[in-house]
Amino acid sequence: MSYLLLYDPLCIPDDREGFQFLDPTRIVYIESVGHYCNIYCTGNLHYKSVSLSLKKIEALLPPDMFLRVHRSYMVSRLYIRQMNRSITRVYCLGDVTICIGETYQAGLARRFGIER
Repeated sequence: MSYLLLYDPLCIPDDREGFQFLDPTRIVYIESVGHYCNIYCTGNLHYKSVSLSLKKIEALLPPDMFLRVHRSYMVSRLYIRQMNRSITRVYCLGDVTICIGETYQAGLARRFGIER
């Protein structure tokens, strides 16, 4: 039996129109740049300089879908293709390589059932 999971859209501020609603299942990864974030999605869609902190976005997203891998990055579990053996890099859809911060390595290993 399979289940369709539905998630609330992420509401992001848009200076021109007010707010945009983004389906979290389309987000590949999120990059923090100071007090702003860049959100990269499938289909080469991206939102630059979103005026929300990574911590705020993390609180709004489904915790079962997103992983914090670095103080400046979150990735969607849906789009992780590979992780290196030393758990220092994660490879996502579109040949994106993201470094995994030291403080996040043990947690990721546990999350994926990897013995170190």
